[in-house]
Parts: sequence; C-alpha cells; structure tokens
Amino acid sequence: MRAVTTINFLLCLLVIGCSEQRPEGFFSVTGEFQLPDGSPLIDALAFVRFDPYDPENPDTDEPWLSGSLPGKSCRGELTPDGRFELMTLRPSDGVAVGHYKVMLLVQMPESEEPVVNERYKLYENTPLTAHVKADGNHHFVFQLEE
Repeated sequence: MRAVTTINFLLCLLVIGCSEQRPEGFFSVTGEFQLPDGSPLIDALAFVRFDPYDPENPDTDEPWLSGSLPGKSCRGELTPDGRFELMTLRPSDGVAVGHYKVMLLVQMPESEEPVVNERYKLYENTPLTAHVKADGNHHFVFQLEE
C-alpha cells in the first residue's frame, strides 16, 4: 500500500512538473519582423528580447533592473520562417502583462552587411515597443526601418 501511495505521489509530481500550463497572468506571445521593403525577416539567426519599460518615462535606461515595473524580461529565437514565440523562464511559459521595449539581435557572418539596423539591439536605442494586455491580441508584427 505504501509503495502505491509513493508511486501515485511521484506521478503527481511528474504531471505537475511537466505541465505546459502558464503561470497566472502570463500569455503566449508570438510575432514576426518585416524588413523595410515589407518582406519577412527569414532565414536569419536572430534573437528577440522584451524588457519591461515605463511608457510614462520612456527615456529611463534599464528600469527593469530595479524590479519596480510589472512584467519580466523574456526572450525568443526567430524560426527559419521569421516568426518567434517568447518565453520567460522555460519554453511555452509565456509573457507577463506589461509594457515592453523590443530588442532584435541578428547575427550575421562577418563578410555580410547587416540586414537590420544596429539600433534595434540596444534597450536605449530601439524604437520598438509592445504592450501585452490581459485581453489583447498577443501576436505582434514589427516593421523595421533602415
């Protein structure tokens, strides 16, 4: 009987630990980037990062470090078709509600010209923002400029 109880307990832990459920207040966030000519950014080794920011004080550098803003930094990687899904701590856990600055880092072979303007890779320079709402659409399309 004790062995059955132990096995049941371990099975419950396994199911809970491997669950794909998102924490409360977190939502699936997906998106894509379009190049200046409107074509999708595809076949690029690229990483996306959302960092919380305060739209009331947009010039504050790296306010997420203080922990005073809602939301948590999250990240994702572009797939070959140019899309991404963000994660906060583990795959598929989603993104907390909040305002975010969006950074894009595209790694290019040394011999190639950058496809994306360098300003998108730094928090203080990127013009891209996203607002993740509890009742909103969580698919973002970002239009990149030269």
